[in-house]
Amino acid sequence: MEDGTIGEIRLFSGTYAPMNWEFCDGQSLRIDQNPALYSILSTQYGGDGQVTFQLPKLAPLKESDGGTTPIRYIICLNGYYPMRP
Repeated sequence: MEDGTIGEIRLFSGTYAPMNWEFCDGQSLRIDQNPALYSILSTQYGGDGQVTFQLPKLAPLKESDGGTTPIRYIICLNGYYPMRP
């Protein structure tokens, strides 16, 4: 997968999140291990803002043909940093 922009969200149909990406399932991450992403998200999705912050929790999409494999959202943890205008 090509490099993304930190904080960018995409749809992904795989069973695992690619390197430098994570599923948008509301999990907590450590600020000291993800300072760039924290600088973008802060605590708008949760976390204590001292040690942890949370990723957004976005429900998977269902297949339009009634299949059982969900299409999930992933968020870029490491990549290009989005500069402010």
